[in-house]
Amino acid sequence: AHEDALAGYRWLLANADALRMDPGRIAAAGDSAGGNLAAALCLMARAENLPMPRAQMLLYPVLDARMNTESCRQFTDTPMCNSRDMEKYYAMYAPDVSAAPREWLSPAESTSLRGLPAAYIETAEFDCLRDEGAQYAARLADEGVPCEYHPIKNAMHGYDIAVNSEFLKPVTACRIAFLRGVFTER
Repeated sequence: AHEDALAGYRWLLANADALRMDPGRIAAAGDSAGGNLAAALCLMARAENLPMPRAQMLLYPVLDARMNTESCRQFTDTPMCNSRDMEKYYAMYAPDVSAAPREWLSPAESTSLRGLPAAYIETAEFDCLRDEGAQYAARLADEGVPCEYHPIKNAMHGYDIAVNSEFLKPVTACRIAFLRGVFTER
């Protein structure tokens, strides 16, 4: 999946003119496992000296395969996603963890996050992935990457499935504001 994400990004860059798009206005975004792909794509683009996406938007992302955070220990049976589920997902998704660089599967294990694009990270209060998202956001900021961190209270993994809810309106407004900000900067 990581190689597919990179291939898709390369294709966008190569076909920007035909698509009538500005290759400097691409954001890598994803939720849950898609957040992992978006974060890894930025690491891969940096490693291959490709033009960097303008931003990365990581929504309740999977970032740390070590699964040693307090929220992983705490949320073992929550709905939508929990640490017992994550153990199964990792076993199915990456049965051979040596098949690709570790930082693709586990961006939090990257030796450096410097030079990555501005980030927007949301985590859910009742989610086994909460702490790894918070730690990744702090690490990005410590390494000089502009990062907005939004802990979403009273929420579980996948909270934005309630698309038209009053709960989600301010969350969506924050996402839009972030993207507007990074796409209007020059």
